[in-house]
Amino acid sequence: MHWAGTVIREGWENEPSCDICGQGPEEVPRSLDVVITKGSKYPDIIGCGAFPYLIVSGRTVLTWRAHGIGGFDIYPVTIVEVRPKRLQSEKPPEYFRVELRGSCRVDVEASGFVAEAVCDRHHCVRVKQVVLWPAMQLVPGSWDGSELFRDPIHFPRVTFCTRRLADICLASGLKNFRFDRLGKEIDHGGKGDLYSG
Repeated sequence: MHWAGTVIREGWENEPSCDICGQGPEEVPRSLDVVITKGSKYPDIIGCGAFPYLIVSGRTVLTWRAHGIGGFDIYPVTIVEVRPKRLQSEKPPEYFRVELRGSCRVDVEASGFVAEAVCDRHHCVRVKQVVLWPAMQLVPGSWDGSELFRDPIHFPRVTFCTRRLADICLASGLKNFRFDRLGKEIDHGGKGDLYSG
């Protein structure tokens, strides 16, 4: 796994999170400066636990667009520090933060999540954190048909995609992508159902 373990945006990380739901600052930063803290090669998707954000290579963006996949906005990501010694002599590829426009709604109760708090301010539910995520189910009719989508209310930083998009990533040789089927328990410590190495 490859990680941008630190996101730098002056002042933003100091803004308080909501006491009820834990949602961070209202304004999501567009461009990001990141510190690479883990990895041995530059992949096409970088794990980012800071929020987390979806950060992909320019090659990924070009591949998606070449296959007619849209419904997202991109913002530049600048690598300001590289800590792994194996990467310090390599020039990193161009990276972008992806903000999805496609949407769905996760059925929190049917999926088996336990609600810890309901936040009227942000119109969301904070769920109990678990190592093994229950089998997620979407509210019928809530998916807008996009290839890339998210639940902006309950799970705004969980990226959903179609099997077609997963197949495109794998067939195109994009590296470090992990895909899990919707409707099954997810162990975040493993390599998922499909992994692009």
